Amino acid sequence: MSFIQYQDGPLNKYLTISENKMLVFGREIHCDFQMTLDPLISREHFGIEKDDNGRMSVIDLGSTNGTFLNDKRLENDIVPLHDGDNIRAGSQNFIYYEQMPSRKGTQEIFDEISDSVNQGKGFKTMMHEILGDKIPDKRS
Repeated sequence: MSFIQYQDGPLNKYLTISENKMLVFGREIHCDFQMTLDPLISREHFGIEKDDNGRMSVIDLGSTNGTFLNDKRLENDIVPLHDGDNIRAGSQNFIYYEQMPSRKGTQEIFDEISDSVNQGKGFKTMMHEILGDKIPDKRS
């Protein structure tokens, strides 16, 4: 089963790709993945479907601003996807995965936190490593 990873705010989310029909990305309400807030997205921008050889492939659906696969603009071709390929439409990036990427389990996360504490890192340092500059500095 194949997946598309996309950003929703700070979170990575995953969308399962159907093996039986084209998954359509665009602005319209009938699209499988709607991108209504991006002015660079066409009504039906691009699609992902299984090609005649049984591989997942991407096709631009006549979008005005183009669909890019690994930074190369797609023409009217049906292009096979490979694990880790990057698809860009408007300001949205998608990563294609042939299988769901493994995620860290709770125990692995606790082990990493424990290792950080044992290395002498404080709470604020660990939070800045995790969240970056999203933590306001109360000293300002």
